[in-house]
Amino acid sequence: MAFTAPDIRAGSSASHTIHVHAVDNGNLYVYFTQASGQIDWGGYGDRTGTANLGVIDVTPGGTDIMYTVTVTAGTESWKLQTTALHQVYTYGIDCQRAQTTFAVNGLPVHERHLLLGRDITGRLWQYTGTGTTTAPLGPRALIGSGWNTYNQLVVPGD
Repeated sequence: MAFTAPDIRAGSSASHTIHVHAVDNGNLYVYFTQASGQIDWGGYGDRTGTANLGVIDVTPGGTDIMYTVTVTAGTESWKLQTTALHQVYTYGIDCQRAQTTFAVNGLPVHERHLLLGRDITGRLWQYTGTGTTTAPLGPRALIGSGWNTYNQLVVPGD
C-alpha cells in the first residue's frame, strides 16, 4: 500500500489516494486520527476523534482508492494521520498496515505569540509565531539550560 496525501489549506479540499496491490480478496479499513505529537485538544472539536471511510472491498490486483478531504475555513494548523489496514481473514490479525501524515495549514500563529518548550536535557527553547499558515512557528531559539529542575514552566497568574 502507498499513499498520495498532500497537505490541505484551510477553506479548501484536496484529493488523496491509496494505492493497493492485493494478492487476495479482502477488506480495506481506512481511518484518520490526530498525528503523534499534536496538541491534545481535550476533546474539543473533532481533532481528537477518529473518522473513517468505512470498509472497502478489495479484489486481487492493483486498486486506487481516491477520496476528497475538505477543511473548513478558520481551521487551525494541525496534522492528521491516515491509517489503512488490509485484511484477508480476521480484523487485526496479519493485517497489512500503512500510515501517512498530512498537514492542515490553517490559521497562523500571530507574530507576537510564541511557544516555549523544554527538551529532556533541560534546555528551554522559544518558537516565535511567523504569521503564516504554511509554517506557523519559526526556528527555535535557545533561552537557557537547567530548566529540568522545575515541574512547571508557568503557573496560573503568571
